Amino acid sequence: MPANNMSYAKIDKDIVRVLETDELSATGIARRSRYGRTTINYRLRKLQSAGMVSRSKVVGKEVFYVLNKKAANSARESRLIEVFDGPQLVQAYKYLTEAPRQSVIYCIQGAGAIRNAFKILPAGLIKTTHQGYKRKNIILKGFANKQALSTMKELDEEMIQSHIGRTVGLKLVDGDILLGSCELFCLQSVILMVNTAKRRVIVIKDKEIAGLLYEILSMLYDVSNDIQVFSLNDYLKKLINHN
Repeated sequence: MPANNMSYAKIDKDIVRVLETDELSATGIARRSRYGRTTINYRLRKLQSAGMVSRSKVVGKEVFYVLNKKAANSARESRLIEVFDGPQLVQAYKYLTEAPRQSVIYCIQGAGAIRNAFKILPAGLIKTTHQGYKRKNIILKGFANKQALSTMKELDEEMIQSHIGRTVGLKLVDGDILLGSCELFCLQSVILMVNTAKRRVIVIKDKEIAGLLYEILSMLYDVSNDIQVFSLNDYLKKLINHN
């Protein structure tokens, strides 16, 4: 029986609550929840069988995450602003991967942010995100500096292949703008503001604010006819062929 005669339902609830904010190993869950490792492992097997949690490997370590999106979304909606720091910043990117099919995500990315992203985000997360974009036909539209292309040349072939096939409407600009370490992603209901240098993501879930910014970015993208859409897929294919 659980310590202090607590019910398994209470333990399961605590495990799900912990995993709603972070992906953790069984040891990490035990540390956060203060239940014994044996109890955690037993209840994780039950929660997996019930379809509440699942597991994956991140940098060779087995971690668990919430699969019951209804429960996770309920917790998220209770806070209109969330800040993810350090290792937890990867959690913020779930807002992008969970976007509905055929969504348009507007993005503005600094060249430094693109370079930093490959350093601070697990390769598995990047590839999984790309797969989700392709499967759901999610469209990325936005602006970046031409200097960001130099980062692509530094990637290995497997990572370049991961990028190829996404629907991207990328417009490249010259000069001394969009060179910094910050980037912004805007969906119709949520905004992600990322400071890659400080490993911080601020998520704004006010639908009215997100909707207004979404309309502004859409208008900005549409009226910038003097900036041609860059064929990123063709560029990446040429990189592989040259290698």
